[in-house]
Amino acid sequence: MGLTKYSDFGKKASDTLGSDYYSYDRKLTVKSKTSSGVSFKAEGAVSGKDGPISGKFTGGFKPFDGVEVKKLTLSSKSRLGVEASLKGVADGLTFTVVTDSGFDVVPQGLTVKADYSTSAFTINNDINVFKSAVKTSASFGFGDFLVGGMVQYEGDVKDFNAGLSYSGGDFSANLETKKKMSTVSAGYFQKLNSDINLAATVSAKLADPSSASLAVGCVYNVDSESEVASKIDSAGVLSLGYNQKITKGIKLGASAEINAAKFESDDHKLGLNLSFE
Repeated sequence: MGLTKYSDFGKKASDTLGSDYYSYDRKLTVKSKTSSGVSFKAEGAVSGKDGPISGKFTGGFKPFDGVEVKKLTLSSKSRLGVEASLKGVADGLTFTVVTDSGFDVVPQGLTVKADYSTSAFTINNDINVFKSAVKTSASFGFGDFLVGGMVQYEGDVKDFNAGLSYSGGDFSANLETKKKMSTVSAGYFQKLNSDINLAATVSAKLADPSSASLAVGCVYNVDSESEVASKIDSAGVLSLGYNQKITKGIKLGASAEINAAKFESDDHKLGLNLSFE
């Protein structure tokens, strides 16, 4: 198994506070997989209170040994996307091609990725062909510690950052910079027991420490078929999420966001999604 890549530093904390539990669209998802391994997913959503209706169809398959079309996507915005990967060229090396376009013959976006991972280090390269942009990141393992960094070049250096991550078994912590090291963010995740996960993130501009933002949340597994999540941030926004497995293959999710600092406002949100698989 390869080492954690730099972009995944703090992933456990961000996932605990993320969209798996808090989504404010009204959404329907249908997933299916054939006996030959071809996967399908159809999604329809209404964004916001009276937002537009959007839809997306995604397929995935393995045409040849070592080649996988992870995503073949068609959206209601007349966008066609493809993500395909090639493995087996060398141990730990994966090539990926990602395209995004309308229905033009020539894609409007084309990214080539080369990822190499071992138990000691991981290097990830993203090359945007049309923009002549390159983004390179790397992480290195030293016992329970990971250190890493990234640089993005597009004519000149557009961004550069560094980070540190520590894993202590049932907990992990990370410290990273963002936006040319002008912002510092930290994350903490702990598995309190088999049913409760706790996470916290904090971010601040180095030039303005008073701009710091904080979010704290937890996920509680009520039983094998339901889970409850909650989080609150330093702006006074309280978020609640609930996922329930209704029966085999059917899952219901509900979430709410309440601006406790401006309770009389119209900033509150409600989301509902139903998934068939």
